[in-house]
Amino acid sequence: MRFPIIIFFLLGVLTGCERSVRERRSAESESTERPAAIEIDRDSPIDPRALPMADESAVGAIVLCDLSYIGEAQPRRAQHALPAGFIERRLVRCYAPTGEGDLDLLIPEAFHIASGELEEGERIRVKIRSLNGGFEGAPVADLLTAVGQSPIEPPPPPEIAPIAARDSFAPGGPLRVDSIGKCAIAWHGRFRRTPARRSPRYPHFARFSVDVACRSADSEDIVELVFAEEHAIAALGLRRGRIVDLRMLRVEPPSSGATSVVGFAVRDASQ
Repeated sequence: MRFPIIIFFLLGVLTGCERSVRERRSAESESTERPAAIEIDRDSPIDPRALPMADESAVGAIVLCDLSYIGEAQPRRAQHALPAGFIERRLVRCYAPTGEGDLDLLIPEAFHIASGELEEGERIRVKIRSLNGGFEGAPVADLLTAVGQSPIEPPPPPEIAPIAARDSFAPGGPLRVDSIGKCAIAWHGRFRRTPARRSPRYPHFARFSVDVACRSADSEDIVELVFAEEHAIAALGLRRGRIVDLRMLRVEPPSSGATSVVGFAVRDASQ
């Protein structure tokens, strides 16, 4: 009589283990399906820097671009050939209340002459083709139409941050893990997603990253700033001349050639 009891017991354990694994996998898959950090407002001018932090639903979106810079027309850019129906491309800069960023703008044949008449301060309507991968990694968009003069004033030219009493983020410098230093921003790179696979280089919350150069009296030190979805809007506030408090998260030895990892100096270092 003991055999049926043992068999039922083993079946119960195995069923429980299978259910536990299934539930754990389900929880893991749910945790990776996170909403976009930034929702694209199609009725407001776009800050192209935000596009890598949007989800794929932004591809195909028709948005407004207020021009603050218009590059020279190019029949192609290095390995970036033109799709059928397009005659040239221009690197342009769009500005918005959050800041400004670059677009690799494709000009259709119908706009070939009109594209030479585009001016800074003008508003155009574009269709997002990709969130990155254009010239110098910029998002790619198709020109649809010119709207007219933008009602928004372009941003003032960036200032040079004072370097007095700024901290050095140099490898082998005074800052250690969990130390907070003041970064006088000289420039920042493009926003990008951190690798989907967990890496020991990044803290668990890091979903996006951007290279930031911090000026000090002796050097210009490049660090990799990582942040979570809830800090995406704050990250758009980065610009040359601003001073931000950054927390050192990972210090790389000078011999490694890798940049150290920092985060915004929020109260809880785990955020």
